[in-house]
Amino acid sequence: MSTPTIPEHFPDTWDDSWVSALQTAEARMVPGATPDTATGDRKWYNIGGTVTYKRKTARYPETTYVDYSTSKSWLTPEEWDAPILQDEWDNEFLASIVLPTSRIMQDQAAAYNRLRDEYVRNAIQGTRITGESGGTTETFPAANVIAADAETAATDENLTWWKVTEATSLQDQLRVPLDGRYFAISADQKKALMSIAQATDRDYANTMLVRNGQIHGTFWAGYTWIQYEDLTYDPSDLNDRQCLAFCKKDIILAESAMKTHMDVLPQMSHALQIRPSVKLGSCRINNSSIIVKCSEGL
Repeated sequence: MSTPTIPEHFPDTWDDSWVSALQTAEARMVPGATPDTATGDRKWYNIGGTVTYKRKTARYPETTYVDYSTSKSWLTPEEWDAPILQDEWDNEFLASIVLPTSRIMQDQAAAYNRLRDEYVRNAIQGTRITGESGGTTETFPAANVIAADAETAATDENLTWWKVTEATSLQDQLRVPLDGRYFAISADQKKALMSIAQATDRDYANTMLVRNGQIHGTFWAGYTWIQYEDLTYDPSDLNDRQCLAFCKKDIILAESAMKTHMDVLPQMSHALQIRPSVKLGSCRINNSSIIVKCSEGL
């Protein structure tokens, strides 16, 4: 029995437009940051100190003053672009397929959103630039890190109810405002949430965080929850994802609006250049963020 084949003269067909490759297009972390403008070479943020009242113990005493120490946190904007060229004859070579100009611009915008998210993530967990002239570097405080085995002191664990409440406790001790707390996790921690009764059972709260395998409500346990797949891993243990609990008021994202230029370049054989340009910077005002290490693949 012969195997039927398609005759050679049967034509191929194709779509005349373009679709996007699988990628994160929307900004995930950006809503958890305080927006600002990226103007100037550098920018500092003035941090006020705490005040303690002293008791007045006599009539008409000589005035003595209380301490009020202030500090600065610095931000340095950086420039980025992502130029793409289209040859002058591409329109002819593609024939009935339209040029991907619109798709390129949409993909460039998606890349910009991912870059913005990275700046927010790095501000939450990275070093702080402080000091009068911005010459002091502060590493992330070790006291603000919850280890993967912190609950048992013996076994690494993924996200647990204990880790959520421990992050809350640490932020409470730091006097972090209740308003504007966020918690960023990845897909593996979302899976772990499905086995946490407090996240799935109305007996514990009026709102279930997880329903039918998806994050249903975004606010739970005092946090607005974000699923973000580009959270980093602990450099000393690549199984431990570094989830982040943070406060929006302390995370600054300074940016200029993305500008896109479309120009024909004579020096490039009159190719069409599609070039977006942006300026971004971020910083953490106070050390209010918590790194929650979660062991994946369990």
